Amino acid sequence: MAKDLYQVLGVNKTATETEIKKAFRKLAQKHHPDRKGGDETRFKEVNAAYEILGDAKKRQTYDQFGEAAFDQGVGGFNPNDFARGQGAGGFTGFGGQPFDSSQFDFSEIFGSMFGGSRGQETSTGRRGADLQTSVDVALEEIYAGTTREVRLQKNVRCDHCGGSGAEPGSHAKICSTCNGSGEVRSMRQTAFGQSVNTVICPQCQGRGDVFTAKCKQCSGRGNLQAIKTYLVKIPRGAKNGAQIRFRGEGEFDTHGKNPGDLLVTIRLLPHPRFELDDLHLKTTVAVPFPTAALGGKIKVPTLEGDILLTIPAGTSGGKVIRVAGKGMAHPKSGSGDLLVRIEIEVPKSLTREQKELLVSWQQSLG
Repeated sequence: MAKDLYQVLGVNKTATETEIKKAFRKLAQKHHPDRKGGDETRFKEVNAAYEILGDAKKRQTYDQFGEAAFDQGVGGFNPNDFARGQGAGGFTGFGGQPFDSSQFDFSEIFGSMFGGSRGQETSTGRRGADLQTSVDVALEEIYAGTTREVRLQKNVRCDHCGGSGAEPGSHAKICSTCNGSGEVRSMRQTAFGQSVNTVICPQCQGRGDVFTAKCKQCSGRGNLQAIKTYLVKIPRGAKNGAQIRFRGEGEFDTHGKNPGDLLVTIRLLPHPRFELDDLHLKTTVAVPFPTAALGGKIKVPTLEGDILLTIPAGTSGGKVIRVAGKGMAHPKSGSGDLLVRIEIEVPKSLTREQKELLVSWQQSLG
């Protein structure tokens, strides 16, 4: 069951605008989450109640229809249906012509009627931005898995003030710019009346109050620039471009709280011998002509050292020989293969005897 907004603020339904504002200031200051003993949940309830009762038009709507008017429209009436010309038995424009909703911004019109403009930052703030960085790793490191150290310059919470932005021992007072609401409203006239745009208060940054003395260490920002070190664990078989997330290590929001995440992107460095294709490794080896013709064994590199590879007799250039299980290993996908592409090695110089043998062989072919 929804709470009565008058009870939330502790006033009667006949309370004047001044009495409602006074009650809100007292409760907002008492329950502010940055104050000792503050209650963030209660603070949000008080803000939400004042958002409606502190506005004469919204209060009138609330008194008539209750809190449901600010959820899904009044009496089943949906503003989105109204904008499409489907509400109230079909809505037409002036002079009986069909109404073109594209000419008007209904988000602003209904925002002023049912709780403020959408998409705007409010006094409750939003999650801070994510930070992104990258780490370069060699193919051998991804093959075996490794741990890398990443150093990053970022904002960290100020230890001197605990992130509040206030000098220890100072006290808070209601922000004179927003009167404790944490928001500043601007109004403009539209074809349907006044439109309200709500933005976060630039003076208190949405807190609702300001401190009598700013923190000497961070100048009231609540955070400082510092270099922080992270140990990035790179698992076996990690993909190029994969991201490792450090939750809560991003930027703070405008309140100095609710930090975003740190995303570390893995960048695979080129390898002189191998090319990565999913979990498979590709390489090219030169095979002497006699070995390709007669068959034999040659040394082939892998990420674990050289192995002997059997070359079938009559192997031609461009042939790919698959060595099972010698590719990249992945904890869930298993292991890939090593794909060896054969390149026939043609000698650049021959002895007289070798030339005679080749000519004799060529003539025997007819």
